[in-house]
Amino acid sequence: MASTSLDSPWATERASKAEIETRKREAVLKAAAIAFVEHGYYGATMDKIAELLHISKPTLYKYYKNKSELLSACQDKSSARFTTLAREAREMDGTALEKIKHYQYRSVEYMTDEFGRALALVDEGGGNSSGRKQWRDRRDKITDIFRDIVRDGIEDGEINPNVDPKLVMLALFGAFNEIAVWFNPDGPYTAKEVCDQYFEMFDNGLKA
Repeated sequence: MASTSLDSPWATERASKAEIETRKREAVLKAAAIAFVEHGYYGATMDKIAELLHISKPTLYKYYKNKSELLSACQDKSSARFTTLAREAREMDGTALEKIKHYQYRSVEYMTDEFGRALALVDEGGGNSSGRKQWRDRRDKITDIFRDIVRDGIEDGEINPNVDPKLVMLALFGAFNEIAVWFNPDGPYTAKEVCDQYFEMFDNGLKA
């Protein structure tokens, strides 16, 4: 038996046919993301995903032809949110550090939901090569955006001129992206509290 149950669009049809189909496709993606998070890529079977939605496996195949395609779709949905968020941070009013913090606080919210945590499986053998390449291309664009933000902060005198913008972004993204792998929503810290502590370390170092 699956450990989670979802409100399934197959249980009611009080909307137009197009709306219902959109909701069903979204529900399939959410169920798949939850299954990937709970069981890993290899443990999340199409049977388990169908069971979450109280539908048959043949019904599931009407929307996605296999598990790899499902994971790629989950990852695409998740990575698109990060790209939009990076552009939003670049265009917002504020200092370089305010833009970086705006992105990281919001991105951790995304990372710790089912789609963000499914995205973390991209390097665990899940998904197809096209999906992995698409995510890495988007990740490179996000890194470029924030490298420019760090350079602006250096020019404005807000950020230490002795740091390499590329290394700053590698450190930030490496630390924050890893949260999706280990974060437990039932653990001792909320996602915001994790961000608070991370930025305390980045802003002030570890020295007392």
